[in-house]
Amino acid sequence: MDIATLLTAKQCFPSFAGSSKKRVLQNIAHAIAEQTPNSQADELFRAFLEREQLGSTGVGEGVAIPHCRMANIKDPIVCVFTLESAIDFDSLDGQNVDLLTALVVPADGADEHVKLLGILAGKLSQATYRNELRKCRTAEQLHSAAVS
Repeated sequence: MDIATLLTAKQCFPSFAGSSKKRVLQNIAHAIAEQTPNSQADELFRAFLEREQLGSTGVGEGVAIPHCRMANIKDPIVCVFTLESAIDFDSLDGQNVDLLTALVVPADGADEHVKLLGILAGKLSQATYRNELRKCRTAEQLHSAAVS
C-alpha cells in the first residue's frame, strides 16, 4: 500500500483554516465529505472526535494524524493539511500542530488502518519530509511533496 496511490492534489490543503482542535477537525470533516461519495461531514466529525477522546492524535513535532473508521467508506481516504496558524492539539510533546494528515478507512479495514497509520507515521517522523510539506503554498506543491 502506497500513499501515492491514495492521495491526489484535491486532497491536499495548504494554509487550512481552523483556530482550535475542534474547529480544525470539523473543517477536515467537511473537506473530506465534499470529495467523498456516501460520506457526511457531521458523521466524520463525530468519528474524529470519538477517536480523539481515546487519546490525542497529535504525535509530536507539530504533527497530528487524525483518523477514524467509517461504515459507509469503501476505500481509504488520505488528506494532507498545513494550517494557517499552529494550534493546541493536546500533542504528546506539548507542541502546537501545524501539519496534519487525516486518514479515514472502511469500518472493516482494521489491518489496512494499522498499515496506513504506520506508513504515515514513518514518513512524518522524518524532519526533512515535514519541512518540505510546510514549505508548500499550493495543493499541487503539497501533493508533490507528500508523495515523494
